[in-house]
Amino acid sequence: MSGIIWNVRGFGNLATQRRALFLRRHHHLSFLAVLEPMVDLDCRYMARRMGFEEVVSNKSGKVWFFWDSTIACKVLFDHDQFLHLELSSQLFPSSMIVTVVYAKCTRLERSLLWENLEELRPEGDILWLVGGDFNVISSMEEHSAGVLARPGAMEDFNNFIMLAGLVDVGFVGDRYTWTNNRVWKRLDRVLLSPSWGSLDFTVRVEHLSRAASDHYPLLVEFRGFQKPRASFRFQRMWVWHRDFMQTVRLNWCLPSVAQGLQRLQMKLRRLKEHLKWWNMEVFGNIHDRVLQAEEGMAAAEQAYDRGPTEQSRTHRSECQAHLFRVLDMEEDFWKQRAAIRWMGEGERNTKFFHSTVQKKRSANRLFRELLTGETVDSTDVDTELIPSLVSTEDNLMLEGLPSAEEVKQVVWSMCQDSAAGPDGFSVAFYRACWEIVGEDVLQAVMDFFRGAELPRGMASTTIVLIPKVDSAQRWQDFRPISLCNVSYKIISKLMAQRMASVIGKVISPAQSGFVPGRLISDNILMAQELDHKLNYHIRGGNLILKLDMTKSYDRVQWGVLFRVMAAFGFSESVIAFIRRCVTSSWFSILVNGQLSSFFRSQRGLRQGDPISPFLFILAAELLSRGIESLFAAYPGMAYATGCDMRVSHLTYADDVVLFLNGSLDCVRRGKGFLDSYEAQSGQAINAEKSFFFPSRCISVRRRQQIAAVTGFDLGERPMLYLGVPIISGNKRTVHFAPLLAKIQRKFQGWNFSRLSHGGRLMLIQSVLSSLPVYLLQVLKKLEGVFASFFWSSVGHDRKVHWVAWRDICRPKQEGGLGIRRLSEVGAALSMKLWFRFREQSTQWARFLRRSYCGTVDPGVVTLRSNASPSWRRMIQTRAVAERQIGWIIEQGHLSFWHDRWMERGPLSEWCTVQGPPDVRVDRFLADGSWSQEILQRVLPSAVAEEVTEDCAPEGGCIDSDLEQTPPPHHFRVHLEVLSETTASGRDLTAAWCMLSVQMSVLWRVMESWRAGTAWSSTGSVREITPLLICWFLWTARNDSKHRGLRSEGHKTIIQIIQYLRVGMTSSIIKPRHWRGAISAAQAMVIQVRIRTLHTISVVHWRRPDDGWFKLNTDGSSRGNPGESSYGAIVRDHSGQVVVARQGVLGEGSNIRAELMAILRGLELCVDRQLSPIWLESDSLVALHIIRSSGISWEFREEILRIRRLVRQYGVRCTHIYREGNAAADFLANQAYQVEGERVMEGQEIDGLLLGICRMDRVGLPYIRSSCKPG
Repeated sequence: MSGIIWNVRGFGNLATQRRALFLRRHHHLSFLAVLEPMVDLDCRYMARRMGFEEVVSNKSGKVWFFWDSTIACKVLFDHDQFLHLELSSQLFPSSMIVTVVYAKCTRLERSLLWENLEELRPEGDILWLVGGDFNVISSMEEHSAGVLARPGAMEDFNNFIMLAGLVDVGFVGDRYTWTNNRVWKRLDRVLLSPSWGSLDFTVRVEHLSRAASDHYPLLVEFRGFQKPRASFRFQRMWVWHRDFMQTVRLNWCLPSVAQGLQRLQMKLRRLKEHLKWWNMEVFGNIHDRVLQAEEGMAAAEQAYDRGPTEQSRTHRSECQAHLFRVLDMEEDFWKQRAAIRWMGEGERNTKFFHSTVQKKRSANRLFRELLTGETVDSTDVDTELIPSLVSTEDNLMLEGLPSAEEVKQVVWSMCQDSAAGPDGFSVAFYRACWEIVGEDVLQAVMDFFRGAELPRGMASTTIVLIPKVDSAQRWQDFRPISLCNVSYKIISKLMAQRMASVIGKVISPAQSGFVPGRLISDNILMAQELDHKLNYHIRGGNLILKLDMTKSYDRVQWGVLFRVMAAFGFSESVIAFIRRCVTSSWFSILVNGQLSSFFRSQRGLRQGDPISPFLFILAAELLSRGIESLFAAYPGMAYATGCDMRVSHLTYADDVVLFLNGSLDCVRRGKGFLDSYEAQSGQAINAEKSFFFPSRCISVRRRQQIAAVTGFDLGERPMLYLGVPIISGNKRTVHFAPLLAKIQRKFQGWNFSRLSHGGRLMLIQSVLSSLPVYLLQVLKKLEGVFASFFWSSVGHDRKVHWVAWRDICRPKQEGGLGIRRLSEVGAALSMKLWFRFREQSTQWARFLRRSYCGTVDPGVVTLRSNASPSWRRMIQTRAVAERQIGWIIEQGHLSFWHDRWMERGPLSEWCTVQGPPDVRVDRFLADGSWSQEILQRVLPSAVAEEVTEDCAPEGGCIDSDLEQTPPPHHFRVHLEVLSETTASGRDLTAAWCMLSVQMSVLWRVMESWRAGTAWSSTGSVREITPLLICWFLWTARNDSKHRGLRSEGHKTIIQIIQYLRVGMTSSIIKPRHWRGAISAAQAMVIQVRIRTLHTISVVHWRRPDDGWFKLNTDGSSRGNPGESSYGAIVRDHSGQVVVARQGVLGEGSNIRAELMAILRGLELCVDRQLSPIWLESDSLVALHIIRSSGISWEFREEILRIRRLVRQYGVRCTHIYREGNAAADFLANQAYQVEGERVMEGQEIDGLLLGICRMDRVGLPYIRSSCKPG
């Protein structure tokens, strides 16, 4: 079935009639909508002439609708700007609503059209198609000039699409649908309701050729499609089945003669075939199972109503538990489908493009040529510019065999909802079945690190084409995403995590992509600063070159990459690891859901491979180092900014911007270098998408010469860099119109009748969380979009904003809904910018410091008249931000008078500045400590004494910033919820304390959440209990606040216990999940029959090596949080006690006590000059915090000091079981009987402690008992 919607601009013309008749016959049209016929002829005469059965016209005569006998049509509403029709056809399961639009030319008249169409929006799942000439565009891309004087009309149109719940179906053909031969616009389109997505056919719109009118005809085709045969894909819902784990275990444990990588590949292939059979024969169709469970529940309810016996009640409960279980399975199914919907979107959006066998062959041929194309001779690559920066220690770390814990951590760090590779096994499979498959995965990874080649099946990759633009039609409009097998990604991810610790010191400061600690916003801010200096007066003028690299990932030459890595100092072993990863790739293109034949690549990196971003920026260093060398050799090429810090280029992955002098000599020299780079690297610059931006002082003639030399076009303002408009001068709303339209499109297509206000609130928060900072320039318009979406009407009700948006944005405690006000977000982000500037850790921050401050302290520098908008905005928030930042003195590179390194505030606020105002702290230090004599020259005696006593410098590192409030650059929304459920209070404490007594490890879970660590007891009921506590406390809090119900702790405890009992009844929670918590089950009167295997292990305390000192520490907290203490003991290589320390710490948590014990012990060793030190603790959480790169705000000071001591004295850190840490444990527990702190040595040491140490010294074992399910 097909039809045409066409603004003919006069139907009386014979040529137009002949064209319409030809289109009717050629495309077998079932309907024809003619707009603006402009004739006095009887429309019924035209129907007969066109061969249609019937025709109807709207009241203004501007819309005619013809249809044939295959369609039944009924007019629902007649309007002077549209016809609202109901169509019925055998093709559709139900009737559909078609609205043919011919909109007026003025914004005011169209506003009435939008209101009327919103009121006519069908309810429920009724199909709705709206098409015609809307006389307005929806984005800047739909206008050939790319500019819009009045964006208000576009905003109105996008608001209508959003509020009507419609989506643009897209198109095939020319981008524009109307022209006057000077300007082209897309004024005609087809919009659909979301209910169309549930049908087994597609709606395709094609822009036909423009003949006999200034508008293109829109051909609308309704095409059925056959779903491709589904390939194997692991389903998370399988895990819920009671037989799944046993099925996997029995198949996995079948004998295999292969080893390592080959063994894992063979077992996965065998299990895949077995699970296909199991899914069909045992698990079955999940939707059928839900229907059966519903029927079973209804029958059980009826049986109970007829005779409410104990047996019928039990049967009803069992049916209810079974129903809940299969509903959870179905929810998992839809969650998994939603998580990989982008993959499906990629296929759907390219349905027509890949609809024929010829197109499928074309796709395969294109990527085969791209990935197996001509390679360059890597021996011609000049790597002399690349310094050797990778140390021997770095290489040893990269080469080392991974541990079982490291491999498991890699698996758990991967998103379990990510799309699977060709073998169909997702991350969710490995995590669910880790106890079964973990050992084979570990052996396979170790096999790779020992030099084994990757099997072809493991290295196979599926390429999915994702459209980069709407209505993509050319190959350049698609982004190829590689779906790698998880078995390979574990190896690649492990290498990437190791590489992350090295990459920062080898990559140039100009590159901010994929380097830990560098942000995309750094490059955007730097580009804004440099663009602000574009018109700086200099001979030749300034010039910006914005480069577009063609398929840069796919064109990476392996030989060039390996030579660059060797030049940086990577060892042969590390390069061999990378070589085996990238050269073993086999590709297949996914077209229409079917895989093409596999082919092997000869160049390129896989987008989707965890290691690829790091490898790409390593190869791209050839460009960065070359540009730096070129500008160093020819200083006259420099871009003038008035600052002594020169910036030649910025790169973010393959986005490159050059800043240079605009003289022809400089341009030719720069272009010559780029040509040389292309020849050496195999990369290619797309001249069609590359542009130059000259300063005002560059003449028109020279601009033409620059275009001839570079082959680039003159760019249009504002320059778009990394998706952000780089604006110089006054900002206008029109500059942000495309971005506003993009936000509006995020809300388009939602079915409001099914989306509650709570759902809308969540969607607004989701969009808000991903909101680019630069959109805060148009706060009022954005908040208007959010408000319109939130209060959008359902059915035919008029939308009324019952509560002001500013009240909705209040915190929940004040009666609002907790949405962030954009003005407040803007203020917070401005403070974040100031904080990052004060850190001076980025190229952008250093450039601003040298441009606007020089030697003057940033806290007191005055604002210049030529300052950039970013700097002006930061200066406005400086006073507030400075009060939130404190500093720890280390090397003394701080302002003595203006930085906040004293708790009372900067000295300049409460003392008279004497001497130079920009003097640094290190001028008052001597041998790492304060010089009282120098201090008293400029400070009163009392103040100098306070400085000496309270502000001792911490030597060994650079001065570090210490925020007085949680970091402004860490927006942790989850901390709000966590604080609600872990705060103090009678009811909250009752629930936490009762259950934490029954399950003694709950404190570890909560502390690891607070500390950001990854403690886990997967498979244990102890892991879900904290979540249940949080959930039921949260619901109790909501009931108390919104329903007026009293919150009582014992009721919350009963709810949690009942949930655990239901989980046992429905087999969601199994007996093995109660491992280590049998006593808790007994206390909750939950019957658990579990066979356990008790194991006895021997724990020894080991002496340190000769010359070493061993420090054992332990922390204790009674109540967690509660009264806490610590103990630390140092022994020499013979096991003799050197010194011991213990003390009370006041109220605190277990984890804080453990950290303080380590800190006090290390400080004791430093005071006694004991080194080298071997630190041993029984707290895995504390050791993980010390080793990780992150810092928990709650323990920041302790962690920083511990890490500084560990790094400075080369401390070795290991874990010991609690039984082997008896001496430190004794000291920590005994400390409660001591006031303050005490250091003991020699005769002062307690006799019992000496006895414990004597047993350790002679090697007497400690017995550790543990159990696991049988």
